[in-house]
Amino acid sequence: MTSTPVNPDIGAPAEALLDQLGRHPALSGLGIAVVHILALIDRSESAIADLTQAIMAEPFIAQKLLRAANVALTRCGTAPVTTLSKAIVVLGLKQVRTLVLSTLLLSKLKNKRQAVQLEAEFATLIYASTLAREIARARSLCEPEEAAVCALFRSFGRLVVGLYRHESYERICALSIEERISENQAALRRLGVSYDRLGLELLTRWGFPQRLLHALSPCPEPVRFNTNPEARLQTLAAFCMEVALVLRLPTLTGRRQAIETQLTRFGPALRLERHHLKAHLLLADAEALEMSQALGLSACPTAGEVFDELSTLTFSPLNRPGASLVLRAGLVTLNRMMGQNESTDATLKRACDILQRAFGFQRVSIYSALAKSQAFSVRAISGKPCQANADTQCLHGIAKDGVVREALLKNANLYIRSSSDDALGRSWERWFSLFPDAKSFFLAPIVHDNALLGVIYADYSRSNEQGWTSEELEAVEAIKRVVRLALQAERTMHSPSSE
Repeated sequence: MTSTPVNPDIGAPAEALLDQLGRHPALSGLGIAVVHILALIDRSESAIADLTQAIMAEPFIAQKLLRAANVALTRCGTAPVTTLSKAIVVLGLKQVRTLVLSTLLLSKLKNKRQAVQLEAEFATLIYASTLAREIARARSLCEPEEAAVCALFRSFGRLVVGLYRHESYERICALSIEERISENQAALRRLGVSYDRLGLELLTRWGFPQRLLHALSPCPEPVRFNTNPEARLQTLAAFCMEVALVLRLPTLTGRRQAIETQLTRFGPALRLERHHLKAHLLLADAEALEMSQALGLSACPTAGEVFDELSTLTFSPLNRPGASLVLRAGLVTLNRMMGQNESTDATLKRACDILQRAFGFQRVSIYSALAKSQAFSVRAISGKPCQANADTQCLHGIAKDGVVREALLKNANLYIRSSSDDALGRSWERWFSLFPDAKSFFLAPIVHDNALLGVIYADYSRSNEQGWTSEELEAVEAIKRVVRLALQAERTMHSPSSE
């Protein structure tokens, strides 16, 4: 049996990698969703749609199922299988279970840094496939499940290198950042082949259906409108993966500008307007977040407020839809950090970042109670930097004002809307203010056993901003519980009895 020839423009390092991986079409993946998938299989009443959606979170399992189903049907001369639901029907639940069990579990990865990075890759794939399904379904561009499958495999090359050549994966990431080039360009220089080309070559060797392979190939430039279903499938899958990758950028401005660029590039070909995309992103946020939480993924890219206007003078639940999504996704991350015994400072800083991003606060800071004292000192801050003396200044008002302290001990979140707000019978002048530029602020106490462990302080540079909705408050309370657990654990660790 002769091996598939490597294309002549693929370099030597890539040729060796392809030869090695190409001989093993039953490659094991991370198996993040294995337990969830097996539970669905074991429930005889589970719908094929539920099982299909779960497998969509696992490209390694998905490629095994599609390949096995196509091998089975090829013997019968039947048309290729291009959707997972059909593959499940062709193979039957027993064989699906066997293939799923052959997948490596994430917990077996000894390199925890690698595990975290690959979790982020999986979360990106989940978002891309979710968005592709949503747009295809809403705009009748192509078959929704085919669109989801194609988006799932658009980044297969990156995932394979991250799993089986992790050192190269990290060097490619570093080269991309250092020289400000795309990761595809960095992979080409490092491996002799781009991520996209590597994934396409592997799937070609493993006998993927031609319809799907065409959709995974690069889009011709410029991208134009086309009535051909395969061309639409190709365009939609490419667009959704580009958007999912954009959501990994660190700043809101960067994400907004990059999505606008992709919309300009792909929008006319997909007949997709800005307001259409905004609606699709919001639905994809909710679905991808739900799937990521079900699988225990700490990383979940969301578009959130990426298309919101820069002015937030008129906050309302209708134009703050991303807050709850950010809070829920952030809570998953915080719980994961607690489970991995991350440092208290790192956990508190992440909590500040989540709240600041969700509500657009000017700054958020967390203060913890000083030992054997009623005073508080700053532990973490996010947003606008504090003044030179602010990090050493304590929240004197809580220590001195019995009315305020009593209210906080009852776990009451206080919101001072403006300088004229006469909260608890205390005028603005009687309230402490670490930051003179604050025009309104929240105080959220961290209470345990009738003791005030800490306080979350968050302020706006404007007066009379909207308070928290009931859904947002529920998420904030959950974040407060994580902060409380972190502060309790720290106290226990440093108590004399633990030494």
